Formats: sequence, structure tokens, C-alpha cells
Amino acid sequence: MPPARTDASTSSLSSPQKVNSPHDSLVKAAEVNSRYDAFLVLDVESTCFEWPVCLMCWKKSDSGTPECVLEVVDTFRSFVKPTWKPTLSQFCVNFTGVTQTDVDNAPTFPEMIKTFHDDFMVHNGLLDPNDDSRKVEYTWCCDGHFDIQDFLLKQCFISQIEVPNWMRGDFMNVKELVKGHCTSVAKQAPRITKGRRTITMMRIPIPLPYPFNIEKQLEVLGLGKFDGRKHCGIDDTRNLARILAELARLGIVLKPNLPFNLSKTWDWMGADGRVDYKDRID
Repeated sequence: MPPARTDASTSSLSSPQKVNSPHDSLVKAAEVNSRYDAFLVLDVESTCFEWPVCLMCWKKSDSGTPECVLEVVDTFRSFVKPTWKPTLSQFCVNFTGVTQTDVDNAPTFPEMIKTFHDDFMVHNGLLDPNDDSRKVEYTWCCDGHFDIQDFLLKQCFISQIEVPNWMRGDFMNVKELVKGHCTSVAKQAPRITKGRRTITMMRIPIPLPYPFNIEKQLEVLGLGKFDGRKHCGIDDTRNLARILAELARLGIVLKPNLPFNLSKTWDWMGADGRVDYKDRID
């Protein structure tokens, strides 16, 4: 079921805002045979000019059955003011919908991360405010590896801050879980023989469409159309949360499947935090 929208979450935000409130009917991971109590869904859309996160937790079903469902219980969104290349390209504006005014009036990345830590991670009981230790088991979830492995790591270098301890560790590539589910369905699908050909009777196309983006993942899972503006960070994040909720409903084990390599570097990373930009950042 798609997460409910609110007016605050769809408006143009420059300062950090939280929408929705945690439910009172949350259940622990052990009750649903899961290691993780919470899932943090993130999609920064090729940049860190927008920081959208959906917090998903296990909740008792509203249908009255004993089953539990994975639902969005809180959402954070903030635009981020770039300190290197502060003027957005027209391509970036057209692609993401983020405007120059949005980022000019926004906090810098270190400022935003501090607010996100205090008002979201600590507020929602994910971190101990005294030592930042994890109070519950959670994992970060993205559409691919780029958001955490590349974009976050690059932004921390540019902003000259360490990757926060509470963002380190293995993370979940949701797209790979969807691919694995589709492959499993294909293997179990009934087959019929026509002449010399054996045809698999199934609704999931194999090979999967390329690019296998969020829109295509929604389609193969039977979740309908993409909700919102494509390549808008908060809308991509919400639609990715829809996919994760469906994977949970299907009984797929939700766990990290990618390591976070903190030592990865790029050739434009100069000494003492200098950005040695030539033609472009890869």
C-alpha cells in the first residue's frame, strides 16, 4: 500500500521538515521473524542536494489478522546547500526538480546531517543520544549501490566530514531483492509445450526490462504506476518504500546485501580535502 501523502511532504522545502508521526502499534522484529526492527529508505537522486528518508517499521495489520506489515511511520526531507559548485546546472534543475532557490535557502550538508541526527534518528529512538549507539536494529535501503557507496561518500569528502558511524555498515540494494524475487517466480512458473518450444506461463517478463528502475520494479510487482514526479528525491524514496513493503508482504527476507566500502576514492579527490576538478566528477 503506498504511503499516505501530506501537504508538507509535497511542498518545496528548504529547511528540514518531518512529516507523519510514529505509530503506536509497532512490533519488534522478532515477532515477524526478522533481524531488523527498522528500515531507512533513501534516494538522493545522483546528488546530495536533497536528503529524503522514509523510516519503515513493522506494524500490526489494520485488517484484524495477526499478520504484520511494513509501513512508513516517519519521513524526513531537506534540501541541501552545495558548497562546491553552488550554482545548479539547468540539467540538474530539469532532471530533479530542485531549484536554485531551494538550495540557496537550505542548510549545508553538515548542518543538515546534524539536524537529521537529532530530530529524526534520535527522536525516533534509533540512536542513543549519549553515545550514538543503535537502540534498535536498522538498515539503510537504496535503489542500487550509488546513493550510499558513491554519493554519500563523495559528499562527505567535499564537506570534509567523516561518514557518520550510524550510516556505516552493510546496506540493502532493494533492486537486487526484486530481481531475485522475479527470478524465483520465473523458475516456479508453470510451463506448456508447443511443438518443440517450451513456454513459461508467467506475468513477470524475463529477461527483466532495462533499465530496471523504480518505475519498472513497481510494474513487475503489480503495484501500479509511479506515484509523483520521477527523479524527485522524496517521490523516488516513497515509491521505493512501496516496493519494500510489497517484498515484506511476499515474505522475502529483508537484509543488507552490499558492503559499504569507506576506503573507496576517486581521482578528483586531492590532498587535504581539495577537489581537483578537471572535466567532470565521475
